[in-house]
Amino acid sequence: MCLATAVSMLALAATAHACPACKESLFDPGQLPQKLATARAYALSIGVMLAVPACLVGGITTLIIRSIRRARRAAGAAASHSPTP
Repeated sequence: MCLATAVSMLALAATAHACPACKESLFDPGQLPQKLATARAYALSIGVMLAVPACLVGGITTLIIRSIRRARRAAGAAASHSPTP
Protein backbone atom coordinates (compact mmCIF):
# COMPACT_ATOMS: atom_id res chain seq x y z
CA MET A 1 0.00 0.00 0.00
CA CYS A 2 2.81 2.39 0.83
CA LEU A 3 4.51 1.63 -2.47
CA ALA A 4 1.30 2.30 -4.40
CA THR A 5 0.82 5.59 -2.56
CA ALA A 6 4.39 6.69 -3.25
CA VAL A 7 4.19 5.74 -6.93
CA SER A 8 0.89 7.54 -7.43
CA MET A 9 2.21 10.69 -5.72
CA LEU A 10 5.30 10.68 -7.92
CA ALA A 11 3.27 10.06 -11.07
CA LEU A 12 0.84 12.89 -10.31
CA ALA A 13 3.43 15.38 -9.06
CA ALA A 14 3.75 17.03 -12.48
CA THR A 15 0.06 17.93 -12.50
CA ALA A 16 0.08 19.53 -9.05
CA HIS A 17 0.33 23.30 -8.86
CA ALA A 18 1.63 25.48 -6.06
CA CYS A 19 -0.59 27.95 -4.31
CA PRO A 20 -0.40 31.49 -5.79
CA ALA A 21 1.60 32.91 -2.89
CA CYS A 22 4.20 30.15 -3.05
CA LYS A 23 4.43 30.33 -6.82
CA GLU A 24 5.02 34.08 -6.84
CA SER A 25 7.56 33.99 -4.01
CA LEU A 26 9.57 31.28 -5.74
CA PHE A 27 9.72 33.01 -9.12
CA ASP A 28 12.92 35.00 -9.56
CA PRO A 29 14.87 34.20 -12.75
CA GLY A 30 18.18 35.30 -11.21
CA GLN A 31 18.07 32.66 -8.49
CA LEU A 32 16.38 29.86 -10.40
CA PRO A 33 18.54 26.91 -9.15
CA GLN A 34 18.06 27.88 -5.50
CA LYS A 35 14.33 28.45 -5.99
CA LEU A 36 13.92 25.10 -7.75
CA ALA A 37 15.70 23.38 -4.87
CA THR A 38 13.32 25.08 -2.45
CA ALA A 39 10.32 24.03 -4.52
CA ARG A 40 11.56 20.43 -4.61
CA ALA A 41 12.00 20.49 -0.85
CA TYR A 42 8.42 21.75 -0.39
CA ALA A 43 7.13 19.03 -2.70
CA LEU A 44 9.10 16.34 -0.86
CA SER A 45 7.88 17.47 2.54
CA ILE A 46 4.27 17.46 1.34
CA GLY A 47 4.76 13.99 -0.13
CA VAL A 48 6.18 12.69 3.14
CA MET A 49 3.32 14.24 5.12
CA LEU A 50 0.84 12.46 2.84
CA ALA A 51 2.68 9.13 2.80
CA VAL A 52 3.32 8.71 6.53
CA PRO A 53 -0.34 8.43 7.62
CA ALA A 54 -1.06 6.03 4.74
CA CYS A 55 1.89 3.85 5.73
CA LEU A 56 0.85 3.90 9.39
CA VAL A 57 -2.72 2.86 8.60
CA GLY A 58 -1.48 0.18 6.21
CA GLY A 59 1.04 -1.15 8.72
CA ILE A 60 -1.43 -1.28 11.60
CA THR A 61 -4.03 -2.95 9.38
CA THR A 62 -1.46 -5.54 8.30
CA LEU A 63 -0.54 -6.28 11.91
CA ILE A 64 -4.19 -6.72 12.90
CA ILE A 65 -4.94 -9.03 9.96
CA ARG A 66 -1.83 -11.13 10.64
CA SER A 67 -2.70 -11.51 14.32
CA ILE A 68 -6.28 -12.55 13.48
CA ARG A 69 -5.04 -15.13 10.98
CA ARG A 70 -2.47 -16.42 13.46
CA ALA A 71 -5.16 -16.78 16.16
CA ARG A 72 -7.47 -18.64 13.76
CA ARG A 73 -4.63 -20.99 12.75
CA ALA A 74 -3.81 -21.67 16.40
CA ALA A 75 -7.47 -22.33 17.21
CA GLY A 76 -7.78 -24.67 14.23
CA ALA A 77 -4.63 -26.55 15.21
CA ALA A 78 -5.83 -26.90 18.80
CA ALA A 79 -9.21 -28.20 17.62
CA SER A 80 -7.63 -30.79 15.34
CA HIS A 81 -5.38 -32.13 18.11
CA SER A 82 -8.10 -32.43 20.74
CA PRO A 83 -9.73 -35.88 21.04
CA THR A 84 -13.37 -36.09 20.03
CA PRO A 85 -15.62 -38.27 22.23
